Amino acid sequence: MSKSGLLEVTIDEDIHLHFPKVDTSPVKVTSEMKEIFGDAIEVAFMTEDLKHLVLVLQDQQNVAHISFDRNKFSQLAKHGVTVTAKSYDNDIDYVLRYFAPNYGIDEDPVTGSAHTRIADFWSNKLKKVNLVAKQLSDRQGLMSISVEDEFIKISGTASLYLKGKLRIN
Repeated sequence: MSKSGLLEVTIDEDIHLHFPKVDTSPVKVTSEMKEIFGDAIEVAFMTEDLKHLVLVLQDQQNVAHISFDRNKFSQLAKHGVTVTAKSYDNDIDYVLRYFAPNYGIDEDPVTGSAHTRIADFWSNKLKKVNLVAKQLSDRQGLMSISVEDEFIKISGTASLYLKGKLRIN
């Protein structure tokens, strides 16, 4: 179960998640956005619930070299900020990074749900429904994305992050 309802997951050599698409609308680039990203912003849009901001930057270098500032980023959106650009690599369609300082997450290493907000944009821009995305966090992650009518299918491998025991009294 996810915040968007029942989440369909299938597993073979990869893990496949089926998320519902998230509607977004264009927004005006603000002075706060320009203070962080300068003139690199090509497009800005916000989810309909006004919780997530998406910024499309001019190129991959702009995304890779973002200098995170918790105070500034926390003012941009209630939940999180996804920053994306077309990839330089011919085998990868787009790159992204995701920041959610209002949830105590300076930068999420691999964010499947971010694609529910950006995959449709890249599908339309690149005129293809099957995409490859790379998250440029320190840990990095490569994902295959399929854009369907109402859903975004996100596929990739996972790494064990934490192992432990939970004791309930």
